[in-house]
Amino acid sequence: MNAGNTPGYLLKQIESALCRAFPSKTKLEMMLRHQFSQNLEEIARGENLTEIVYKVVQDFNTSNSLAQLIKKALNENPNNASLKAIKEKFKITTSLVNLLLPLQKQIIKPMQQAYSACCYDKLGDNRKYEIPDNLNDILDNLDNIPQQNDHENPIIEFVARLLITGHIPKPIAEQLKQWLEENDSAAQWERLIKTLKFQQNDLLLDEDGRVIKSENELLPPRHSFDSNWLNELEAPEGTVKLRSKFYLQRENEAKWLDKVLGWGETIRVKGAHQMGKSSLLARMHQQAKQNSQAALYLDFQRLDKTFLSTLDSLLRYLAARMTKHWRTSRSPDSYWSSSLGAKDKLYQIRLNSYR
Repeated sequence: MNAGNTPGYLLKQIESALCRAFPSKTKLEMMLRHQFSQNLEEIARGENLTEIVYKVVQDFNTSNSLAQLIKKALNENPNNASLKAIKEKFKITTSLVNLLLPLQKQIIKPMQQAYSACCYDKLGDNRKYEIPDNLNDILDNLDNIPQQNDHENPIIEFVARLLITGHIPKPIAEQLKQWLEENDSAAQWERLIKTLKFQQNDLLLDEDGRVIKSENELLPPRHSFDSNWLNELEAPEGTVKLRSKFYLQRENEAKWLDKVLGWGETIRVKGAHQMGKSSLLARMHQQAKQNSQAALYLDFQRLDKTFLSTLDSLLRYLAARMTKHWRTSRSPDSYWSSSLGAKDKLYQIRLNSYR
């Protein structure tokens, strides 16, 4: 549902497309009569076409029927390029608004960062130094970026950059990924994510989150403090983020990280509460992944006691986690049906997972 949430700039473009597709009051009246069995006079009166179209769009927007209006208008005038373009733009934009608008206050900072990164050097005026404080203005500015070709959509780039910030809830990240798969026929986002993962630190941002083109550039301060930036303050407890400047390395940490890459290594980390055990473990896991290791994170605190009753049940659980994580073609059942011992069965799964 999108009633009342359609951005103002998009409403204006819908009105413009309808005016071009039906350049007279009579033609607009014919479309409404043919496609909706509705009289224009019931919706809007007057002689000024622009004002009439405005009232028609407002009426359909209020009843959450804009998509139907665009679709039926295209049925009436199927070869109109303006209607074809606005139909696609409406679908992409409103579906994204429906996803992000309910979370605007929660993830406005990641949205601002994604916006800054994808368009700071593409807007032709001073808007590149002004980060919008709401989703509609962000989308409006993105829409003003000249599109070089059909395979480069600024909104697609914005969502791709938002997806890799790592500062959005996992369920929303999954929905954004699905949104990209549904709305990016050119697979632009897949190419972007592959390159952006190596470029996340290329942009310099000031304390207000605005882009600095060089370390020597000084931008004028903003008129007011944006409290949204307080959301980035790190909590004084829990695992320290991988990119955090507050993480303190231990004297022998480099040796421990090297051992992670070894064969048959067991590293036991002991320490008092809140002394960095989980933070170190997270970095070991990251070290393994960055060195092309098949890394699987297991938290035995979440393991049911029933799996610890026998060696067979424990290894069977490990096998299930491995096959699910690496998405192997064979399930643990196909291995456990053999006459081999539990250790040999798990060893066979590990070998096949690396292939």
